[in-house]
Amino acid sequence: MRGNRLIPLVLTVAISAGSSHAAEPASPVDLMERHVVQRINAVRGEHMRPPLRTDADLARLAREYSCALLRRGILSHTDPDGKTVGDRVRAAGKSFLAVGENLASSTGPGDPVGAATDAWMRSVGHRENILRPDFTDTGVGVCRDGTTYYFTQVFLRPGRAR
Repeated sequence: MRGNRLIPLVLTVAISAGSSHAAEPASPVDLMERHVVQRINAVRGEHMRPPLRTDADLARLAREYSCALLRRGILSHTDPDGKTVGDRVRAAGKSFLAVGENLASSTGPGDPVGAATDAWMRSVGHRENILRPDFTDTGVGVCRDGTTYYFTQVFLRPGRAR
C-alpha cells in the first residue's frame, strides 16, 4: 500500500482592468474625504437635492486650506492675506456663479467625519450650504495631526468667466 501524499495546488487568478499595475490604496485621509462627500450626498438625497459631483481641483484646494488652518490652529474663512474661498477658487482658474465653504475641526472623536458633518447640519449657515440646490460640485479636504482633524468642504455652482 502506498502512502497518500497531499500535493498543494495553488490557483492564481489575475483580473485586469486595463492597467498593468495595481492601483495605490487610498490613504485614510482620502477615505475620510470620500466619506464626507457620501454623507453629504445622502443628506441632500433625504432633502430631495441632487448629489454633488466631486471636483479634483476643489478637493485639492480644500485639503490645502485644511492643512493651512491646522498649521495656524484656527478656523477662519479668511486666510492671513484676507483671501476668501472665492479668491482661492478664482486663483485656481475656476469660474463660478456661486461658491460656499464649510469648515470644521475636532480633536479625539471616534468618528471625526460624523462629528464634522453632524455639526454642520446643526448650524444654520453650514446646513444651507449643504442643502443649497444650485450647488453642483464639491471638494472636501481633510488634514490630520494625531487625533486633531480639520475639514474644509467647498461648494460650487460653476459659471462662465466674466
